[in-house]
Amino acid sequence: DSLQMEGLSTPLDGVFKPVLCNNGRVVCQIQGGARLRTKRLLTHSTIDAHHGEHADEALDEDLESAFSQNLGLLRLSEARAVAKRVHRRNPTASKTREMWLALSNKAMEQLDIALATAVQRLLGDAGMVMSLERIANIDDLALLMGHVAMLFGQHEHAQGLFMRSYHPLAALEVRCDLVQWEQALGLARQLAPERVPSICIRHAQQLELGTHVGAAKLD
Repeated sequence: DSLQMEGLSTPLDGVFKPVLCNNGRVVCQIQGGARLRTKRLLTHSTIDAHHGEHADEALDEDLESAFSQNLGLLRLSEARAVAKRVHRRNPTASKTREMWLALSNKAMEQLDIALATAVQRLLGDAGMVMSLERIANIDDLALLMGHVAMLFGQHEHAQGLFMRSYHPLAALEVRCDLVQWEQALGLARQLAPERVPSICIRHAQQLELGTHVGAAKLD
């Protein structure tokens, strides 16, 4: 099973008029009177399950819910604290790994490269750690987002971001790395005409190799 993050709506009695919301608590005025009532939003129902004197006794289900709620609210440091508690209980459980992966992905989405790197290092993914460290100091937002999109395998989205950055040639480099010579040729004509001949040669070599492979299969 994978982690689930679902939107929740909190029903309010018709006589309750919300006047203030803070940290998952809605302060309501009771219609026709001066009394106030406080109601906890369902989106925050277990958000603090990992805190307090009874945290060690919290059910696994409550901790999983607390993780999902904190993650959904982008409280990444709190989500990390929950994941650490779950990890201490079940370090080798698949659910624990799912939590860490979900946290890493969300951190990357939010461009918190330091947190994503720390989580991937804990997971032992040396390749991803190196990839994240290479982009950690990029200060151009579009360029950084483009590299993150590449790590998610979103090549088209990454190209658009690279084209808006101060280093649009990154889009061309991506297509060359992916051996997508037709797309690379179109970008080269636009961004680096001097690279068109070399890309044409590589494209021709790819087509020739494909022809030889096809002929070998027929034989």
